[in-house]
Amino acid sequence: MTLADRILTQLSKNQNFKRISKELKTVSAQLKVRSHELNLKLNREGGKRVKEALRKYHQLANQVSDAQKEFDYELAKARTLLKNLKLESILNNKKASGTNSKKKASGSKKKTTRKAAKRTSRKTTRKA
Repeated sequence: MTLADRILTQLSKNQNFKRISKELKTVSAQLKVRSHELNLKLNREGGKRVKEALRKYHQLANQVSDAQKEFDYELAKARTLLKNLKLESILNNKKASGTNSKKKASGSKKKTTRKAAKRTSRKTTRKA
C-alpha cells in the first residue's frame, strides 16, 4: 500500500471527513439543480434578446431597402430630366447652327481667300 492509499483509508474512517464529504455532495447536487435553472433563465432571456435584435435588424433592413428604392426612383427621374434637357439643348443648337451655318460658310471662304492672298504676296517678296 502506498502512502496515498493509507491516507485515504484513514480519512474514510474519520467521522468529520464523512460529514464534510456528505455536505460537499449535497452542495454539488444543489449547484447542479441551480445551474440548470440558471441556464433555462439565461436561455429565455437570451432568446428574448436575440428576437429583439433580429426584429431591429429586420426593421433597419426594411428602412434601408425603402431608402434604396426611393433613391433609385429619384435617380431615374433625374436621368430622364437630364436627357430631356440635353435633347432640348441639342435641338436648340441645331436650329441655331442651321441659321448660322450659312454665315460660317461664307466667312470661311473669305478666310481662305485672305490666306491665299498672303501666300502669294510672300512668294513675290521672297523672289525679289
